[in-house]
Amino acid sequence: MRRRFIIVLNSVNAQQQRALQSYLSSSGMIWWHWIAGLWLVVHPNGGGDVTVIRDTLNVLIPGVHKMVFEVSEGGNWAGLGPAAQSRNMFDWLRQYWS
Repeated sequence: MRRRFIIVLNSVNAQQQRALQSYLSSSGMIWWHWIAGLWLVVHPNGGGDVTVIRDTLNVLIPGVHKMVFEVSEGGNWAGLGPAAQSRNMFDWLRQYWS
């Protein structure tokens, strides 16, 4: 069963963002990152834990304020942003988050 997480970071530079992406990829997680400081993360195989993710981020990105939330299945979402066929910020959400 997949698990869904929200990661919120107050400020990261390009190097820290690459470190986060590398960690997520190597852990088998996929992500959505259209809004600065906000990452929606899905672990398709049910792995992950908010404390482990937080502690790992603290090592990878020290000195940055961070929060990690787990989101249970279900729930609604709504958003406004690019929705054209060539650039659609909602495709990933419909496919992996909903």
